[in-house]
Parts: sequence; C-alpha cells; structure tokens
Amino acid sequence: MDPLALPEVTECSEEGYADLSLKLETIQRSLDGVCRLVARGVHRGTRVGFAVSLPPDWELQVLEDSKIPLYWGRTEIVSLGSESDAFLRTLDEVYGTNLNPQRMQEEVSYIAVSLEGDPTQVESSAVKLKLFFESEVEDREADFYLNIDATASSVQFREKDTDYRRGVVLSLLRS
Repeated sequence: MDPLALPEVTECSEEGYADLSLKLETIQRSLDGVCRLVARGVHRGTRVGFAVSLPPDWELQVLEDSKIPLYWGRTEIVSLGSESDAFLRTLDEVYGTNLNPQRMQEEVSYIAVSLEGDPTQVESSAVKLKLFFESEVEDREADFYLNIDATASSVQFREKDTDYRRGVVLSLLRS
C-alpha cells in the first residue's frame, strides 16, 4: 500500500460502534502554543477530513484514588471546507441519523478531558481525549472520543455511546 494513501475511514469500527480512523497529515504548533492538526481519509472514494485545534492551557487534575492524571481544557474541531462537509455526511451515514447535513460549522468548541496522555505533548505522545458538547436541548448533547497518535500518524473519531449519535452530528452541523 502506498504510504501516502489515505485510509478508508470506516475500516476499524468495533462491533456495534461506528468509529472512524483517519490519517494524521500535519501537526503544527503556533507561536502562541496552539497545536493544530489535520486529519484526512476517504469514504467510498471521497476525501473526508477535519482539523483539530488544541490550546496550550490545560488544567491538571489528579484523582485521589487514581494515579492517572487528567487534563481538562477545550478543543475545537475546525472545518476544512468540502472535506469536512463530506466527513459530516459520512458520520450521518454510518451513525444512521438521517439528518442529511450539507455543511459543517466552521469551528465547534468542545469541553475536553485527556484520559491518557498530556495534550500539551501531543506531537510526541499518544493522547486520548473525551469531548463533550453541552446543550439545553437534550438530543443536541454530544460525547465522543478523539484519539491522536502522532507517532502512528493516526486520529480516531470514536463513539462513546450510540445514544449520542444524533447529538454528535447536530453539534457539527451548520444551521
């Protein structure tokens, strides 16, 4: 396989879940410390993708009964234009939400907690984030995982719970 080829995003789903796996194409840190990465793949021959913006300010929390440090902050999913619109349509298809979205929002901010890894070191160590989108409307709430592994050039967009499928699509949808 050509190492520059983009993966089919639906190849790694666990049974019962619709998880998407993309190639981490670029990762850059700006002078203000914000890390921006671009993830791309293909679905049925169409390029899909999105960008992620990780700010430098994360709050460390160490739970009393656990040795695992948690990092809290915000993460943005950022549109790449038509590739992100196609990513959102792919989510709608594999989730079976039938919302028929046309366009992804330019940028969506999520509350994030790192369940593994330090988000400020994403260039050199794997980071597993859980993202939350809160809304006054119940079916617009969203929870999902975003796993980033720069050394493996991988970004996984993984379901937390199938009950959040509609909320995930709605959180990204440009209204």
